[in-house]
Amino acid sequence: MVDLISQLIWRMCMIVTVAFLITRLKLFRQMIYHRLSYKGKMIMIIVFGLFGVIGNYAGIEVHPEIPNLAPGDGDQEETFKAIADIRNIGVIIGGLIGGPVVGFGAGVIAGGHRYLLGGFISTATFILTVLGGLIAGFIGRKLTFNEKMQPPLIFVLSVLILFMQIILVPVLAKSHSVAFQLIQYTGLPIIIVNGIGIWICALIFYSVIRDEEKVVAKMRALQAQIQPHFLFNSINVISALCKRDPMFARSLLLHLSTFLRNNTSATNQTLIPIEKEIETVNAYFSLEQARFPERFHLRVTIEPFVNQALIPPFTIQPIVENAIVHGFSERCEQETVEVTICKEGKRFLRISIKDNGNGINSDRLNLIGSKSIPSSKGTGIAISNIRERLSLAFGPKAQFSIESQLNMGTTVTIIVPLQYERKENLNDKSLRG
Repeated sequence: MVDLISQLIWRMCMIVTVAFLITRLKLFRQMIYHRLSYKGKMIMIIVFGLFGVIGNYAGIEVHPEIPNLAPGDGDQEETFKAIADIRNIGVIIGGLIGGPVVGFGAGVIAGGHRYLLGGFISTATFILTVLGGLIAGFIGRKLTFNEKMQPPLIFVLSVLILFMQIILVPVLAKSHSVAFQLIQYTGLPIIIVNGIGIWICALIFYSVIRDEEKVVAKMRALQAQIQPHFLFNSINVISALCKRDPMFARSLLLHLSTFLRNNTSATNQTLIPIEKEIETVNAYFSLEQARFPERFHLRVTIEPFVNQALIPPFTIQPIVENAIVHGFSERCEQETVEVTICKEGKRFLRISIKDNGNGINSDRLNLIGSKSIPSSKGTGIAISNIRERLSLAFGPKAQFSIESQLNMGTTVTIIVPLQYERKENLNDKSLRG
């Protein structure tokens, strides 16, 4: 029995490696946080079903000559062969995390494959694998998000399901007595190794989710650093206009309300549609234009069908603000900021913010974005903040570049993966937990 446990543990390591690879899937994170679409459930059924199939192939064939089993001739040995496997790791994990549909589907795939491998308990293992996936799924549906992410609880639940399966094998097998002798030898090793495997997989999932939450918490902290420092100036302008032009003051007050509302809600969102970001840009620009009438001009060009593409909140507005506050500080003629948003190929989104301002000297340009550069007009964190949030949201696929010529202007270019909000994929909502 000890030898069987040892061999199964070695094989379990392969399953744990597969589990780690699964956590790299974006769909896995969606499955953890949100309700899956039909397509998403089908993908996870196949993933966890194949997880179980690997467990079948990683199993150890057990024959009647093993001590404590009834001896027999060669034909009986072949008839009464069985497999001590780790099939249930994928099926039970899939059910607990993905729900009864995923548990049932994964159970059918893994259990069906085990049935095709033959043996006198093949029918019993098929039924019990499907039943185990279903039970795990219904239990998972009742668990809260935090409970799903508790490895000790997952371990206890999986052991109970495995114990139920082992106990029912003799009841459903063709030969009850031989099946009973079989589980005396293989039952405890299967429960121990599968239980440990599920516990380790849960630990991996738990670690990945906690890392994901740390990233989101960091993004919220970075977004919270972006403060409307022009608030008091805007209020003073509105106050001065209240008697002279109350309708214009009312309009500015609505713009200020929009800006502050979006600024506040940004701490609860990781991604927002382009049109929402442009709403913030327009609100900010209207307030600045009220302070300096006819001095600044804003042109926004958005390619059709990309206004719902997702980007981190306050990606464009701080760059426009930088252009107005820093880029035009020494210019007197008409000062223009152009925002252009379009597709870059089929899979990426390109955002360009261009001004005709003073430009940036090469020494300062090399420092911008790599660290904050304080000045009399601000803290200097906006660009480095945007860079970091883009990196957190999109990883190495995000590109951020600045080109500038003195007395000619500056162009900031951002390229990120093109993605949209779907009903079942709430990327811009805060994480549960």
